[in-house]
Amino acid sequence: LSDNGGVAAKPGYESETWADNSPYLNGKGSMREGGSHVPFIAHWPRGFPQGTTYKYPVSALDLTATAVALAKGDSSG
Repeated sequence: LSDNGGVAAKPGYESETWADNSPYLNGKGSMREGGSHVPFIAHWPRGFPQGTTYKYPVSALDLTATAVALAKGDSSG
């Protein structure tokens, strides 16, 4: 078992290291949710009220574009 979630194996071909990513489908590298899930913590005193909790998924793909937008930069290319 690696940090990538359970081994993606076809039914009937599971090895001794096979793991179940339930309730998520597939594993890391797929367009599905079966990869790694880790908490995301942000500290921005002037942006978030103290004690704010955001309960929705955050993708690392969003971080650069969000940082550029917050800095009023241009990410068009």
